[in-house]
Amino acid sequence: MGRALTLLFLFSSFITYSQNKYTLSGYVRDSMSGETLIGASVMITGQSKGIVSNPYGFYSITLNEASYTLVCS
Repeated sequence: MGRALTLLFLFSSFITYSQNKYTLSGYVRDSMSGETLIGASVMITGQSKGIVSNPYGFYSITLNEASYTLVCS
């Protein structure tokens, strides 16, 4: 039993570390004035992940390697 748990732990660790993670970050700005937008929601389309920009309009989110569409509001 102990051997099976060890193998299961090693296998699950391998799956976790085999996924490439990337950090997507930037600033949310008004397209007309160029002002940074504080508290803007940055959502990933089709997922329940998202982030809110900080007082400088900056956001940062870590995602698995894939293609995403961001929506800001």
